[in-house]
Parts: sequence; C-alpha cells; structure tokens
Amino acid sequence: MPNAEVKIPELSLMTRWAAYLEWEREDYEETVEAPQAGYEDVRAGRTKPAAEFLRDLRVKHGFPG
Repeated sequence: MPNAEVKIPELSLMTRWAAYLEWEREDYEETVEAPQAGYEDVRAGRTKPAAEFLRDLRVKHGFPG
C-alpha cells in the first residue's frame, strides 16, 4: 500500500490566513482609491447633476416620479 499524503493542518491554516490578509489588503486599497477616483471625475467634469441622475433612474426602473 503506498504511503498516503499527510496534510499538515497548520500549513492549511497559514495558507488561509495569508489569503485572508491579501484580501484585506486589496479591499483597503480599493477603499482608499475610490474617493480619489470620484474626486478626479468631479474635477474633470465627468459627472451629471443629481436631478438628472434621479430622473434617469426613475425612467429606467419605472419608479413613480
């Protein structure tokens, strides 16, 4: 009978912990970058008035106006 591969629980836990920490890092970066991107959009004029946005949203989804 061939030797069965033995999984080391600590290694699995360490791998999962590392994946979680990587996810946290990526989430943090996205959270920090989002307001900056929004600010740059406003400065570059890539926005529309709220009234226009809300009107378009009502029309698109059939909300009462």
